[in-house]
Amino acid sequence: MSFFKEAGDSLIKYTEKLVNKTEEYAKIGKLTLDIKKLESGIDKIHKEIGEYLITKLHEGADSLSFSDQIIQERSKSISDNLAMIKSKRAEIEELKKVKPAASPSQPSGDISGSQPPRQDS
Repeated sequence: MSFFKEAGDSLIKYTEKLVNKTEEYAKIGKLTLDIKKLESGIDKIHKEIGEYLITKLHEGADSLSFSDQIIQERSKSISDNLAMIKSKRAEIEELKKVKPAASPSQPSGDISGSQPPRQDS
């Protein structure tokens, strides 16, 4: 009976580890998707600035100031997006660092079943 209890306990422990890893990967996936959206937003803003510049040139402007309201607003949006990207990347790194310590009698989290090659003497 003890064997079945231990097997059941081991199964529960590995299932919990699997669920925790799945949750971790889901969080990382969501953060990565958020980063991609922010990067896409930056690309869109770059395009808007370029279109604004071309429009001004076609209207006959011979210079454009960095203090222009449109340029300032778009520049701030880019800076905000870059700060959010940096924050989300830091979150991802923190999630990757958090690893529960395995007890000495259990493997270090590799549930693939692979073992190092046997060395014959």
